[in-house]
Amino acid sequence: MIRAILGLAIVSAVAVGCESTGSSKGRNFKPAAKDTSLAAYAANSNYPSDRQALRDQAVTATIAKQSGAITIRNFTDKTMQEPRLWVNGVYVLRLRTVGPQSVITVNRNDMYNSAGESLGKVPIDTINRLELETEQNLIEVQGPQFD
Repeated sequence: MIRAILGLAIVSAVAVGCESTGSSKGRNFKPAAKDTSLAAYAANSNYPSDRQALRDQAVTATIAKQSGAITIRNFTDKTMQEPRLWVNGVYVLRLRTVGPQSVITVNRNDMYNSAGESLGKVPIDTINRLELETEQNLIEVQGPQFD
């Protein structure tokens, strides 16, 4: 009897260990670790509603209609250390450092809201406000323009 229970436990452990991670068609699909960590980051981020956005900064955004890629252009002489990019005050992504006079492109599928929903699943024409949050400021990004 003990051997039968032990055997069943081993078979169950092996079956759980074989859970699919690469195909969305599988019954036990798990999101990629990157997606999970980005969604968790968004769930723990709060939009800085207590800050007044600076509107005089030369930072612009363009969104490619086909791919949905968001391109941020920093025309200022200031470096932004790991700012958060906010879309519509709901979707968020921490960026790498944005240097002066530089360009950074973001995949909108990498942006999540606090409920774990990707910006990639939202119609592109609903994107109407982008902001960069630094330690010191909330910066209103000019645009977006759609390519």
